[in-house]
Amino acid sequence: MNIQTSTFGALLTFFLSIGGSAQEAGGPHYLQGEHLIVTQVKDANEFLAYSKVSGKWARHTFPDDVVATPVMGDRVCAFQLEGEKITELVVVDRQGEWRTVKLLMSTGSTCVPVVSSALAVFQVDGRVYAFSADVGKWDAIDAAAPAAVGDDLVTIVSPDRIAAFSSATGRWAATSLRRDAK
Repeated sequence: MNIQTSTFGALLTFFLSIGGSAQEAGGPHYLQGEHLIVTQVKDANEFLAYSKVSGKWARHTFPDDVVATPVMGDRVCAFQLEGEKITELVVVDRQGEWRTVKLLMSTGSTCVPVVSSALAVFQVDGRVYAFSADVGKWDAIDAAAPAAVGDDLVTIVSPDRIAAFSSATGRWAATSLRRDAK
C-alpha cells in the first residue's frame, strides 16, 4: 500500500514552508532535513534515506498492510504508521541508519510521531517511545500523562511522578514526587 498522493503532497507543502525541499514538478518527491533526504520508492512500500553525514543511501521496506508517512526533523525522520497490526515503530537517524523498536503488543491505532530537531516521540497504548537522534537509541516508559516534547528533552509529569528523556543520553529517567518515596 502506498502513501496517498494528497497526504504526501500536504506533508511536502508543510515541510517546504519550514525548510524541507522537493524537486521540480515531474521529478521524484522527497523530504529534506539538515542531515537527511527521504523519498519513497516508486510502486513499493519502501523508502530510501540519504545521509549527508555518511554519504550513503539506505532502504527500508514496510509491511504491505501498513501505510507509512515520513515526518522530518533536522536530524531524524520518523514515520507515521497506519494499519490494523502495527508491531514496530520506525525512524531513520542522521547517519542514515533505519532504527526500529518493537511495541509490547501490536496495535491497530495510528502511530503518530512528534518530531523535533533531535527527537522522535510516539505515544502508543499507554507507553511513550522516544528516540534520540544524538545517540541513536530508543527507550520507552509507561505514561499516565501526555508527553511534552522539546528540541532535546521530553517530559511526562503526572501527579505522582516526573520523567525525562534526554537526547544526550537516549534514556528515560523517572522519579517519584511523593515525600515518602525513596
